[in-house]
Amino acid sequence: MKHFVDYVGSYKPIIAYRTSTHAFAYDKDSTSPYKKYGNRQKEPCLGRFGQNCLGDTWIAHHGHHAVESTLAVHEDENAGHPVLTGVATIWGPADVYPITHLPASANVLMRGSVLSGMNADAKPVAGEKNGPMVPVAWTMIQESPSGAQRRVFCTTMGAATDYLDEDLRRLVVNASLWALQLETQIPAKAHVDFVSPLQSNGFRLSRVQKRCKTFGPSGRYFGSIACRKPISFHLSGRTESNSRRRWLRSE
Repeated sequence: MKHFVDYVGSYKPIIAYRTSTHAFAYDKDSTSPYKKYGNRQKEPCLGRFGQNCLGDTWIAHHGHHAVESTLAVHEDENAGHPVLTGVATIWGPADVYPITHLPASANVLMRGSVLSGMNADAKPVAGEKNGPMVPVAWTMIQESPSGAQRRVFCTTMGAATDYLDEDLRRLVVNASLWALQLETQIPAKAHVDFVSPLQSNGFRLSRVQKRCKTFGPSGRYFGSIACRKPISFHLSGRTESNSRRRWLRSE
């Protein structure tokens, strides 16, 4: 985690997808020095990493998870942004997240229409869910206390199955070049064919979900994080496991 925090503090570019808005979850009794980055932090943080670094954090599902899919459309006033070059509408089976705390400095590129089914031809849901549509992709320029600037791109799309849509892949490629200040090298239509076939189990958690207890170098208990099975950790410290639980020891 220290390496991650050091990178964020360096004000180098950030590109974030889907669950990055709530990447960290620490238990209430956690004594980790990184607890402040957790998405469970309340006002005024609202999930410090997601809110402070990406523009917003996760609160709930806006679309009905696994029932209502997403169709992303351009924000008209920003349709000429370099990141949208060659990008059409994007459909993904993952639902729309509620985005309600974006700062005024955020530049919304796409908004998500909540669809009434799990296919691209489904009709938009009538009512408040699409009135107005919420942001699903945006950029920000953030400035450090010393005056250094970094570019941030975030999209709440990006579940594995979403990447079957080539326009999402193109959006991410374009965003990578933009974040590195290489937007002049974004082609009219970036080549984003798969190197090998994408095989995904979807975005559902497995039926077996375990808890991983985390410890500091002195053996002090920091808290636990949700884990899927199978799972494998290998950091700078020691990893132990047995048939009933998995333990993570790291710095």
